[in-house]
Amino acid sequence: MTTADSSASGAGSGSFADELRSLYEMRQRAEAAIGEALATRRQALSEADQIVARAQQAADAVKAEADSRTSLSSAEARGRAEQIVAEAKAAARSILAEAETDAERLRHEATATTARAEELEASATELIETARRMAEFEREASARETADLRAAALAGVAASSHGALDQLDQVAAGLDDAISAAAARLSDIVATLSGVRETLPHADREVDADD
Repeated sequence: MTTADSSASGAGSGSFADELRSLYEMRQRAEAAIGEALATRRQALSEADQIVARAQQAADAVKAEADSRTSLSSAEARGRAEQIVAEAKAAARSILAEAETDAERLRHEATATTARAEELEASATELIETARRMAEFEREASARETADLRAAALAGVAASSHGALDQLDQVAAGLDDAISAAAARLSDIVATLSGVRETLPHADREVDADD
């Protein structure tokens, strides 16, 4: 592997580490959104309970006052009290329904964001592992090819000096081909990794836009 290939591979690993950190932060934001949705729901329930309680207190006060008046006034007061309670309960139900809708929406968005982050993280991890195995395979293949060529060269030297020189020329040519092939394959790997890095930030922006 050349110095340029090593530098490119190192840069690619660093970029993937940044992408994985970004995916982890995305998952944290999704979990925070779920917590916010639950907190909103709890607050809405508390407000609804307070509204109903205040309305019930007002209705009780009106009923108590109505009991001390004439029957007609009492009936009107009771009707007004029942209306107050009904309006309060309707308002509480409306608040609760709105809170439930907001909470469900936030939970859905957070779940989708978390799933997407996990999917991208798994794909990136798999691609990194594939690249590592391919690089290891190339190193082993190059080592085997070099060993075979050296053995052939030594056998040629034992046969004749002229044959040894020919074999050494073949060794040099084979090594050049092996190095060129390895460099080309590693360049393909780096290009593939670069393509994935270009798509990951784009996917992250789409998820943030949905948030």
